[in-house]
Amino acid sequence: MRVAMRISEANQLLLGTLAALNKEPVAVLMRRLLAESLDDSAVETSKLTLAVRGAIKNTLRPVEEALAKHAVEAALAAAIAMYMGLQCAGDLGVKNALELHDRACTMAADHVGRGKVFADK
Repeated sequence: MRVAMRISEANQLLLGTLAALNKEPVAVLMRRLLAESLDDSAVETSKLTLAVRGAIKNTLRPVEEALAKHAVEAALAAAIAMYMGLQCAGDLGVKNALELHDRACTMAADHVGRGKVFADK
């Protein structure tokens, strides 16, 4: 049976190099690699790998959901605090409340180590 397939130039170079190292034609190398990947132990390993991945995914899903919920709650609390601070400053008659807010954002971003995270408004 003949099979035609397209591979990237990088993979073609890798196959050529590997074939040269093994002193065999690229076609023989490709047939051998395909046969090795399709043997029974590889199939069983793949089944086991899929089962383990599924179990880990199902086990970690509640943790991921809890972390996402906490991240949303933290973001909401931060937004409330920010807007309350601006509102309080405005109510107290601070003329440059927005400037103070921008400076506070810059200082917070520098403290966190991310540069000007809030620069894009």
